[in-house]
Amino acid sequence: MPYLIEDKNRTKFFKDILPKKEILIGISWRSSLQSHARNEHYLTIQELAPIFEIEGVKFVNFQYDECAEELA
Repeated sequence: MPYLIEDKNRTKFFKDILPKKEILIGISWRSSLQSHARNEHYLTIQELAPIFEIEGVKFVNFQYDECAEELA
């Protein structure tokens, strides 16, 4: 039995609104899990900053909470 089950309507919605001819990379840089073990495996937005200079890709924000200040 699959762990994740696709919502076909949501898949179609995002396929319709996202660019078709660009490389898309989804990122999420924070988690509600706040432990030392978590910090070993996650980067801060500041540590991720250099990847935003890569040409030819578009980054999609997968952060699930308010992050406007960090994005600015």
